[in-house]
Amino acid sequence: MFIFRLAVSLIGACAVLAQVPNTAYVIDTFAGSDPFRDGGPAAQALLVRPSGIAVDGQGNIWIADVGNRAIRRIAPDGVITTAAGGPGSTVTEGGPAVGQRLFDLAGVAADNQGNVFFAETTTSTVRRLSADGRLFVYAGTRNRFGNTGDGGPAASAQLNRAQGLATDTAGNLYIADSSNYTVRRVDAASGIITTVAGTGQTGFSGDGGPATEAQLGFPVGVAFESQGGLLIADSNSRRIRRVSPAGIISTFAGGGSGAFTDGQAATEVNFPSVSGVAVRGTTVYVTSSNAVYRINEAGQTFRLVSQTGFGGDGGPAAEARVSGLAGVAVDSEGAVLLTDSGNHRVRRIAPDGVITTIAGSTYLAGDGAPASEASLLDPVDVAADARGNVYIAEHGARVIRRVAPDGTIRVVAGNGESGTLVPGRPALETPLSNLNGIATGREGRVYFCDATARRIYRIVDGTVELVAGSGGSGQAGDGGPATQAQFIRPGPLALDADGNLYIADTFGYRIRKVDVNGIITTVAGTGVSGGSGDGGPAAEAQISGVSNLFFDAAGNLVLADNHSLKVRQIAPDGTITTIATLNGNISGAAYEQNGDVLMANPNSQYLAAARPDGSEGRAISSGNAGFAGDGGPVRSARFGGIGRMSAAPDGRVFIVDGANQRIRVLLPVPTIAPNAILNSADFKPAAAPGSILSAFGFNLANGTASATATPVPAELAGATSSITDSAGTVHPAPTFFARPTQRNFHVPETAAPGEATLTIANQFGQSGSATFVITPIAPALYTFPGTGSGVAAAVAERIGSDGSRNPVPLARFNQETAQWEAVPMSLGPEGDAVYLTLFGTGIRGRSGLAGVTVTLGGQNVPVLYAGEQGEFLGLDQVNAGPIPRSLAGAGEVPLQLTVDGTAANAILLAVQ
Repeated sequence: MFIFRLAVSLIGACAVLAQVPNTAYVIDTFAGSDPFRDGGPAAQALLVRPSGIAVDGQGNIWIADVGNRAIRRIAPDGVITTAAGGPGSTVTEGGPAVGQRLFDLAGVAADNQGNVFFAETTTSTVRRLSADGRLFVYAGTRNRFGNTGDGGPAASAQLNRAQGLATDTAGNLYIADSSNYTVRRVDAASGIITTVAGTGQTGFSGDGGPATEAQLGFPVGVAFESQGGLLIADSNSRRIRRVSPAGIISTFAGGGSGAFTDGQAATEVNFPSVSGVAVRGTTVYVTSSNAVYRINEAGQTFRLVSQTGFGGDGGPAAEARVSGLAGVAVDSEGAVLLTDSGNHRVRRIAPDGVITTIAGSTYLAGDGAPASEASLLDPVDVAADARGNVYIAEHGARVIRRVAPDGTIRVVAGNGESGTLVPGRPALETPLSNLNGIATGREGRVYFCDATARRIYRIVDGTVELVAGSGGSGQAGDGGPATQAQFIRPGPLALDADGNLYIADTFGYRIRKVDVNGIITTVAGTGVSGGSGDGGPAAEAQISGVSNLFFDAAGNLVLADNHSLKVRQIAPDGTITTIATLNGNISGAAYEQNGDVLMANPNSQYLAAARPDGSEGRAISSGNAGFAGDGGPVRSARFGGIGRMSAAPDGRVFIVDGANQRIRVLLPVPTIAPNAILNSADFKPAAAPGSILSAFGFNLANGTASATATPVPAELAGATSSITDSAGTVHPAPTFFARPTQRNFHVPETAAPGEATLTIANQFGQSGSATFVITPIAPALYTFPGTGSGVAAAVAERIGSDGSRNPVPLARFNQETAQWEAVPMSLGPEGDAVYLTLFGTGIRGRSGLAGVTVTLGGQNVPVLYAGEQGEFLGLDQVNAGPIPRSLAGAGEVPLQLTVDGTAANAILLAVQ
């Protein structure tokens, strides 16, 4: 029984590290793969929200791949490549186009000199991709929004949300300067910019007069018709306007009312919207929401596509379904090319009316395969559960996918279509809309948030249930059923150990709790954005734009308070404090195993870590946008669209890398703290063959576990311990106990003395090492508690003059003080003898029994045995006695063991 208690003491051993090391990680891709699939057939490539499209004179198709931040080129042979952008961090004028960072791409146009032009709405520029693959700003001033510069160089002008582009036969570029409500022209020869349509004021007016005196309502596309007229997709007026070669504006199509009928005059059509325009010969094509219209030379209009969704490839376009049409172009054969943005494809309607996909593939391909080979689309959140599953909310694909512990990925909710979720339906059959948060709970339940519907659901046994939200916008409902409450924009979710759900209402500036009975209350935030209230009740504090939410092991609710640039913590008693700050927004946060706070900065795309004392974070990754670093240390990593995080119980940290269409994972590298390989009895840096040691650090295990059988394994809690001795021999190191911060292990008796190396290798293929010295002996005695000092972990036995044998208690645990204390030992009447059995480690290598001495209160106690205990691997014992009767009444006295001249740690006994 005592040996069992001693084992518990060993397992509970702990030490205070003199230096807390920074956690080390290797970064890798956990889920998601190449978001481009360049170099192969375009129909197998991956696109994300394609927008602008153009066809040049050589038959190349140019696509603005918005989500991938790339300009893609489909050659006449059908092979797709990236021509500009992609993962990158540079914006270099005149530099190579591939790898430069692009921003919110819109329209595309090509001239007859091999130049390709494309618009960036957020930088308010039009850029030129030269025939030799370099990038230049062609029009607009980067990040300067305005309506200036007419009559001067286009590169010095100011634009405001440029979108559609077109070139004329002379190579002049026309720009739909949407938020300036104008169309502007850049002269190919001089580079001078002028306005050719619009006054700069939104509206609809001016038909029959000069185009520069007319009002446009948000022009989004431009194209030239065969007679030289400029057609303008005037979105807000739901019309196609025409500017004649003489500069006179008129309505070419749209402006009608009532239902549409094939053959209707173009000016009588009631377009629900206008998003693009293209011309081939005398035929004009118009995209309007999820419909495509063809206008013939006689002005008659016919609808080619009108159904929403995805489908119809290989059949008549009239029976096909599309989603969110953006750009439109016509190739040399008269086929209509459409950017089917919502389906992440480019579709082609052949002259015979058959529709096919020519670029873009399904993002759900790969179910049942390794997650690292699958394709993701706009992942927005990730959550790891205690069973080793990782759940991914894919906003773009409108699904929730699960990566099982074996690495395979499968859809667990969503049918890939956008729509209204109906509770009670099977999760795999229901449409999802705007996924914005995910969390895992007990019994395998998965909770997720639909921000557009303002509702939170959960998946239970494959069925979707409503948890919170009535669908109304507001903040009402506290104190009542959560299903009747209102939210403004719910987002990140978290669950506590009791199963209560916490919801961050991002723009409601509150955190609300749904208890296990379904009642909702506010636990943080006043509804007003801010960062005040630290040190007081969280419900009276201001919070702002919470981007991540999770619970730590102590039950604190931790939130990334994005706009206030803080990571804050709400204690179980409701008090809110700041535990870390960052110079920049915080899109994600998680706790590391060493207690530091890991944070993501979406502005500069870097990771930072900070001690939880409110100090500013330190960068631990490069801060360069792009995609790089897999398989290496996290400091070399590059991210694109770095977002939310989830720390798994096994020490891994999952990070949403949105622009790279991946979930990245930080794989913990076992880190042994400096000078932290210690004797498990006295916690001093001494080791001997056959002794028991403790190593301290971080990421030393993926959980807490104890060896339960013999032989004691070297692999425990997801990691393996081994020792390389001074002779170069590698020995498995049997491990008794492991937790993320500690491993207790045995030094094999065959290990050669001298400098040795302890290596801890985890299940993720990462390892960490540290050196220590093995000497022939390293005597140390165990104590209660297991700190190396205090009350002896020993047993005593009194042998009476009549030959009776009785145990003598030496220690007890005081419940009131929560301390171990010595029990005074009675030596009994004259004629009785008391013998001690001391337990320790590092003793068995003694030279001989004569070299072992024990003193108690300064008096020698005869040593009867010193060596292996025999029942517990690595445990030694010393038998000594009888205790001199002259010590009777001495009270607490020190006991000192010395082996071959080396003193063990002094411990205490009490003699009454």
